[in-house]
Amino acid sequence: MTKSVPTLQRSANFSRCRQYRYALWRHWGPGDDFLLLIGLNPSTADHRQDDPTIRRCMGFARDWGYSGLCVANLFAYRATYPEDLFATDNPVGPKNDRWLRKLARQAGTVQGVRLKLDDLFSAPAMGWTLQQELGPNYYTRDWTRSHGNLFQAIKMEKTMMTLLLSFIVAVAAFNIISSQVMLVTEKRANIAVLRTLGASPGTIMRIFMVQGTVIGFAGTLLGTCLGVLMATNVSNLAEWVERTFNTRLFDAYFANYLPSELQWSDVITIVSIALVISFSATLYPSWRASRVQPAEALRYE
Repeated sequence: MTKSVPTLQRSANFSRCRQYRYALWRHWGPGDDFLLLIGLNPSTADHRQDDPTIRRCMGFARDWGYSGLCVANLFAYRATYPEDLFATDNPVGPKNDRWLRKLARQAGTVQGVRLKLDDLFSAPAMGWTLQQELGPNYYTRDWTRSHGNLFQAIKMEKTMMTLLLSFIVAVAAFNIISSQVMLVTEKRANIAVLRTLGASPGTIMRIFMVQGTVIGFAGTLLGTCLGVLMATNVSNLAEWVERTFNTRLFDAYFANYLPSELQWSDVITIVSIALVISFSATLYPSWRASRVQPAEALRYE
């Protein structure tokens, strides 16, 4: 006796220009019941291949006991990243609304409603509030339950990267300290001449503090510009590295397919820490420079 494995049937409906995808079908079971999911916009999946989003949706449909899946979108324009929707004049599509009404009538009973909140961290509280108002016959679920491990891992990775960057900045600050100490040792005679001409210890200290601060500011500015440029293009950069060297380096870090969003609050925090550490690194060498005694420094000159 052989067990027959149901074949996966794929189909999709596109516009004539192939820029808009109105509906995508996947059927694997013996029945005619299907799950209708409405997303934001379609990506690369078509009547021949699946993308990661479609594979996850198929997993949900199978787990919930459906024989097929139909995916429609609020915007029918095919784009890998949602930001690309702003690049076209008509992201909805000329026939998308008609397809949504048609698919909604075919889907039958509504099994659930999906809400998108402006503040994603308020999802657990909103889910609990809705659960209390709707009663025991309804069930709410938020991203902390379905994808909580992923976001916790990203949060931990972000914390560790912040700590690592702080250590790197601290190492750079030690370089400033060492270079300033060497400069003070080399310029002892010049410092003594300035002292004999009437410069106070505070003036000498400010000179070296300004010099060290300018070095730290220039390095911080250059690093910030390079970091922002790489952060806004990290997905494209990771994809280029993998394609150039024919390897898969970033699959475990989600950098090659998850879009990046630059958080200016994080940039300001890192820049502030770098500037504070750079300024603090100038205090000890500047203090040593202000303690130079003219008579002792010029004794052997």
